[in-house]
Amino acid sequence: MKPSQACESAEAKREPRHPVHFVVTVGTSLLTGPDRPWRWRAGEDLPARHGVVSWLRQSNPVKASAELNTLHRIREEGDLGSGDRVTLVHTETDDGHFCAVALFEHLETVGRAHGIREVRLRAVDGLTHDPMDFGRHGLRSLARVLFDLVRDDRIRSRPTCATAFVATGGFKPESAYCALVGALTRSTVYYVHERFARLVRIPPLPVAWDTTLIEENRDFVDWIEVEPRPAADVKRRLKSARDLAPYVEFPGDGHGYLSPVGLMLLEACTAATVKPGPVRPLFRDARPVPEKNLLSGLEHHRPHGLDDLVERLCALDWVSQVRASPADSGSSGTALIDPESGEFRAAYRCGDESLGLRILTMARTKPERDWVQCEIERLLEEAA
Repeated sequence: MKPSQACESAEAKREPRHPVHFVVTVGTSLLTGPDRPWRWRAGEDLPARHGVVSWLRQSNPVKASAELNTLHRIREEGDLGSGDRVTLVHTETDDGHFCAVALFEHLETVGRAHGIREVRLRAVDGLTHDPMDFGRHGLRSLARVLFDLVRDDRIRSRPTCATAFVATGGFKPESAYCALVGALTRSTVYYVHERFARLVRIPPLPVAWDTTLIEENRDFVDWIEVEPRPAADVKRRLKSARDLAPYVEFPGDGHGYLSPVGLMLLEACTAATVKPGPVRPLFRDARPVPEKNLLSGLEHHRPHGLDDLVERLCALDWVSQVRASPADSGSSGTALIDPESGEFRAAYRCGDESLGLRILTMARTKPERDWVQCEIERLLEEAA
């Protein structure tokens, strides 16, 4: 066999690389690192974001920010490539949000040039500089967000799409929680310490977690998670579930809650029973209705009830845009036009009048598109 044929044979046997969803915690090293053209300290006015983004595009990613440094080293190792997605998880602080948006704008251009398919932002409620918010709500919210992202990857018909955590940026507890969620969900965790150049890669651990404690006390766990429960009621019910006591906390607001670690155990138990199927889109478009409604200035006769339907559609956070499409007025049913953008074709009818619509949505996977198509059809039936 010739050497060229041997290489071709090896290539043919090599398994294709599956896409990875990188969940990146975001800190403020972009603002506070050395050798910046700006000088910023906590409490001061933030620099102009467009200037920061322009500086990023000309900077060495290793020195630009902790997040870009880690992603750069992951790419050098061959673990970040074409078709991968990135979600930037950030705090509710002004500086954390600023850094996340700047990194988002940078990765939207530079990242896509390296094959990153999609970049998203995800805020964590309660992760603020206020110690009460941070301890009472922030860490629980962080645990829920991390598990939501993993679960959504696994139930959206992505059996070959792995979730990986990039835990370099953000508050120190965020790194610890990423490592714990990574262990509970068998996800890879990446980390780079600011004083060391080497990438730390924690692979999925080949262990099975014992969720018996949660399963045996599921009535209590579901009860306490539905809404804030009075501390006295929680303590009373804990008498018959003493093994759960280390996973319940009383932050001083008169209520009892599952601790962040307790919530993680619940999420790990729930994740083990999740089955794939139609599912609501993960990402949202929170823009106001007028920005989504492109029919408002249309000089075209509208069938009775159309304006109300369009308003309802545009108020949904999984709808990005609704516009008229007279060419589709004679179509029947709802049809997917573009899987990449989640665009659907539909026709609204009232009596003998009809008008075609194009509905742009946040659906990006088949289960999401299936769910969205059913919802659009339901809304059309209700409006008819």
